Amino acid sequence: MKVAPLIFSMLLGTTLTAQISSESTAYSRFFTTEALAGITAEANEGFPERGIQKNIFFHYGSYTD
Repeated sequence: MKVAPLIFSMLLGTTLTAQISSESTAYSRFFTTEALAGITAEANEGFPERGIQKNIFFHYGSYTD
């Protein structure tokens, strides 16, 4: 259960953003996170043993007009 506070803090941080009402010629920067979990399905009978796959991605970028 150590992962739950981490995921909660990431979601909380991404929801605390706002938009500027006026248009700006400055860079528009963004930061997003992704948390993925899943298991690979068997492709055949000789498929090796595997466990749950977990990934966390952090994205940073900017938009320019």
